[in-house]
Amino acid sequence: MDIDKYKYVILSDGDLHFPIIFPPYLEHKKVREKFSEIKEVIGAGFIKKSNDPEDRTLYAYGKSESLNVKSRGDEDTEILNQFFNERRK
Repeated sequence: MDIDKYKYVILSDGDLHFPIIFPPYLEHKKVREKFSEIKEVIGAGFIKKSNDPEDRTLYAYGKSESLNVKSRGDEDTEILNQFFNERRK
């Protein structure tokens, strides 16, 4: 799976943060609607990966136009990698 250009949202329910990654043909707003019971969206945008094939880091950037929510850059990058890369080891 080529994750470059995939989208993400990070939902927050108090101290818990839930990142969701999804393909580019889905709209951020539609994905958010599926998780309406979770309080808020704290970050949204796009994902890219390093050009180094040994580096598994996912990088967050951009903005969701449909949600009007920006990526929080390093904060979102950290959450995405804690959640997804820890599970891929």
